[in-house]
Amino acid sequence: MEHSPKLIEFSKRSCQKIVNSKYRKQKARRGDYQRQEIECSVGLKSRGEEWLEVIGYEGRYRVSNLGRVFKLWNRGGGIMLGTQDVSRYVRYHLTDANGNGKIRFGHRIVAEAFLPKRIGANHVNHKDFNPFNNRVENLEWATPSENVNYSASAGRMHGPTLCRGEDNANSKLTNSQVLIIKRKLMLGERIRQVAKQFNVTDGAIAHIKHNRQWKLVNP
Repeated sequence: MEHSPKLIEFSKRSCQKIVNSKYRKQKARRGDYQRQEIECSVGLKSRGEEWLEVIGYEGRYRVSNLGRVFKLWNRGGGIMLGTQDVSRYVRYHLTDANGNGKIRFGHRIVAEAFLPKRIGANHVNHKDFNPFNNRVENLEWATPSENVNYSASAGRMHGPTLCRGEDNANSKLTNSQVLIIKRKLMLGERIRQVAKQFNVTDGAIAHIKHNRQWKLVNP
């Protein structure tokens, strides 16, 4: 599928329009006023910065090629700061139009909006290994094995690559399964529930949750 996202412009005219109408109380258009007020509330035209809709949250959030996420949909909107998980990756709590909330990683939000995805490449790799650097030029889609091999080639793994992850003969999980486990834990599923689903011990899931094992498999 061709990946041709439409860039979004934050025009000076639309900002001025809301500066003049900021305090009007027209309920029928109140949502539009709020959205435009938010667009004007922070500097969105940093040099070289481009904005796209967040996939699956169109009209509610936008993401830039510099890795910033912008909330549109209420008066608490603006640039989102995000939080860190145990792996030090930046994540955001996004809410859809039906009020359903979900935790999303910043690097995946950027990649989904700006980078064409290859079949089988479900991981997003940070080229400089810096989990805070979510600029689009620092990200790339990768398969689980490419992700592991990239770290090995950069000298960030000790011992042969074949002894790591799903290539280890003693491993009871695959890279894809660990990816699913990490996402389930992010969404609040209990360790014991996840362990039963994958027929492993609670301790194995706890090691994954606290990033003591399977560090190179990133959501």
